[in-house]
Amino acid sequence: MEFNTPKVNFTLKTSDISTSDVVGDYPLSNSIGSINQYRTSITWNAVNIKNILGSLYDQHELFNLEIRSFGSPIPPTLFGVTDNDRSLTIKMAGLDWVFNTYDTILGNTTSEAIIGNRRFNSQTAQNNIIIGQRLITTFRKCITANITINLYNIFDIPPEMNAGTIFPQQIFVFKITPVS
Repeated sequence: MEFNTPKVNFTLKTSDISTSDVVGDYPLSNSIGSINQYRTSITWNAVNIKNILGSLYDQHELFNLEIRSFGSPIPPTLFGVTDNDRSLTIKMAGLDWVFNTYDTILGNTTSEAIIGNRRFNSQTAQNNIIIGQRLITTFRKCITANITINLYNIFDIPPEMNAGTIFPQQIFVFKITPVS
């Protein structure tokens, strides 16, 4: 039963790094993190994992991370060049992943774990939110981490963007549970 399982929820928001929606303001870097020119690669500096986990940090070595939702306001204008650029794989780097990162092309593990998939609808001005995905990744505890989230298109490359556009602001909500 989920209510008996200890858990921690936390959020990473692109707006913590920059609230600008002006294309010319990117790429940018500050003490909180950095964002590339299309807002498809975001790094949050020195995320304090020990503080996020609280008392669970001292009690466990391994934790499951699950993306609970990924929300972003979608502008009514088309972004992404093709449908392939709006079908995204969401990858996270920075944590010490365990058994999550095998790449069949490389034939070995990588530093990124797939944490979600997303299909943007370019024809609506409504918020697009994915809730309750069951993609769960496991990581070893660490005190702090520079966490990077990268968006890749269906061909596992950064999505192309139409001239003068960037991806919208994004919010990633996670649940962490200890591995017994």
